[in-house]
Amino acid sequence: MAELGDYDLLDLIRRSFRDREALCGLALAVYRVELTGMLSRMAGNRFTPGDLDTVHELAIQIADTAGAAELAQVQHDAMTLRSRALAAQTGAEGAVGPMLQAGLQVIDRILETTRTRNAARSGEPTLN
Repeated sequence: MAELGDYDLLDLIRRSFRDREALCGLALAVYRVELTGMLSRMAGNRFTPGDLDTVHELAIQIADTAGAAELAQVQHDAMTLRSRALAAQTGAEGAVGPMLQAGLQVIDRILETTRTRNAARSGEPTLN
């Protein structure tokens, strides 16, 4: 049976982390695109049954994925979106506008985080 040396194990851990980070980044990009389309349609007052449920579910998925990727700011913003979507689902007056704003914040945060991580990986300076 082959044994893993300390450096082999460390290399495996590093590759696993990079793979997890890449997969989480891909999932967040997919969720971002789906959320963007959903919010765009909803902002045009073209709600369909289940849209608020979909936004709520997307917020949960984004928060879980951001947690796995250790992206605390994205996770926080997604949890804010989740609570605002829940308020809109319950019919709270004026809740849709804040939900749409929270959704835009999540989209911006995912884009910002992606740019920052990609720049850090390539050694480029980041612009704030």
